[in-house]
Amino acid sequence: MASIQRRGKSSFLLVVEAGYDAKGKRLRRTKTIRIEDEALLKTTKKLRDYLNEQLLKFKMEVEAGEYIAPEKMKLADFIKEWETKYAVKELSETTLNNYLSHIKNHILPALGHMRIDQIKPVHIVNFLGQIKRADGKKKPLATRTIENAYLTIRNILQRAVEWRIIKFNPASAVKKPKSKKEAVKEVQVYDEKEVEALFRAVQNELFIGGFLRP
Repeated sequence: MASIQRRGKSSFLLVVEAGYDAKGKRLRRTKTIRIEDEALLKTTKKLRDYLNEQLLKFKMEVEAGEYIAPEKMKLADFIKEWETKYAVKELSETTLNNYLSHIKNHILPALGHMRIDQIKPVHIVNFLGQIKRADGKKKPLATRTIENAYLTIRNILQRAVEWRIIKFNPASAVKKPKSKKEAVKEVQVYDEKEVEALFRAVQNELFIGGFLRP
């Protein structure tokens, strides 16, 4: 049995029966659908057809055992959704390959096992501080590598926020690691007039102090 419940102006709850548990209690799986298209919301038949289509897809996922409740979704499972529904469509080939490399070598080993809703800013901080070279060598990682790993996990978690799986992106509360170029202090450069004025000021100080003679 499956049903659709309206929860607000543009929010609908899909409900699918999923059998019974060991105690005979009926199991239900739910999924919230939010519709941003105002035209669709105002057209009764098209809206009904769209919701029925989404309900059918959801029912098939539940019956096939492919549906994972958002509150229990592990980061590794969400990354698969992120890759197929966002990354391959929105990212350039170079950026995608870069992100996938960091996912495989750094993110999945460190955070893949965690439930996505339980990842906190401190986990991101610890992750960035413990990133190791994929080749196992002891040579220190380039700062750029750590920075890119941060950008990757932040991008992934931001999609989870947009898709209403989590309410807050924990990576957004963590400062982006600085690259070497950013970490280098700016050098003040003087033009010719400023150099001349500085030179005269130094000369005056030396004359006053009696270190230079006319």
